[in-house]
Amino acid sequence: MHRAAFGTWLFTVAALCAPAASSAARVPDLTVARVSVSALTVDTARCTTAGCPVRLDAAARIVNRGGRRSARTRAGFFLSADARRDRADRAAGRVWLQAVRSRRNRSAEATLSLTDIQPGTHRLIACADVTNRVHERREGNNCRASAPFTVQGAATAPASGGPQPPTAPCQEPGWRTDLCAEIAAAMASRSFLDMADVVTFALLYQHHRTGQAIPRSIAAGLIQPLRTAWDPVRGQAGLATYRVAGYLDFWAYSAYAGVDWPRFPDRMDTRQEFTSWWETYGIVQFTARQNAINHSLNAILQSEAAWREAMDDWKAYDLKLITAQQHSDATVFADLTLGTAQAAVLNAANAVKGPP
Repeated sequence: MHRAAFGTWLFTVAALCAPAASSAARVPDLTVARVSVSALTVDTARCTTAGCPVRLDAAARIVNRGGRRSARTRAGFFLSADARRDRADRAAGRVWLQAVRSRRNRSAEATLSLTDIQPGTHRLIACADVTNRVHERREGNNCRASAPFTVQGAATAPASGGPQPPTAPCQEPGWRTDLCAEIAAAMASRSFLDMADVVTFALLYQHHRTGQAIPRSIAAGLIQPLRTAWDPVRGQAGLATYRVAGYLDFWAYSAYAGVDWPRFPDRMDTRQEFTSWWETYGIVQFTARQNAINHSLNAILQSEAAWREAMDDWKAYDLKLITAQQHSDATVFADLTLGTAQAAVLNAANAVKGPP
């Protein structure tokens, strides 16, 4: 009797727990399968006592081991001294992670720029759903660390009282320091053609880091003083007209200005999106250059057509002048012929009359 009662109780408990287990299996479960670090560069020339500027490419393979498709969320990267995620880790960046279907995976990639990184061994930790937007079967398996990598410091330390290493181009807090480093690197590699490129890069970077769209009036106002000002990129004053036209076309008339940014606030969140907009600006400037070349060619063709028309008019005038000259010569010849004929008639009349 007791065995029958126990069996009935066990069956009831199993029946009650089965739906819960089945429900748990039908929720997402995001995990990080692999984390890698590549293209690590350290600007040792700008190392200070606080650390060195570091730039690296981060990639994480995120897998959904649950039984349901996950919602769109964010993946985060953290710089750590060990393989465990804790409060001592430094946030390095976030990227949007599109929805991941059950038993499928998706990549999260970002180019990270960090300042004041102490020389030594570090790890990069990647975490799926860093903002906890997805209700998961397990919340404690979202992070994984990369293999350790080494950040090299300056080759030699300056002697006490001696010359200090050059400081960063600007010491503004937050993302502005990263912007200065980006612009300095681009200037060193001659990636900018003129100040229009520098201003555009800075504005796009500001939107990327702050999430705030740039008003077209602000962007258009920044280019006005540069039309005639000294351009340190080109080493001469002023900007080419077609470069100003391309800048205004991007910021005020089309491309960037054509996006309803309040409806798409996350269109500049990732480094890939920032790079895509920077490439779009390059395409707009290339189109402006081609338009300027086409206008110049049209002007040359119109000038050549006008010259040919003038030559045709000159030839027509010369032909008329020759015709008039020929007509004048014919008139003189006719006059001489008439005079000769009149003399002949007079001689004939005298011959008929005979001598007086």
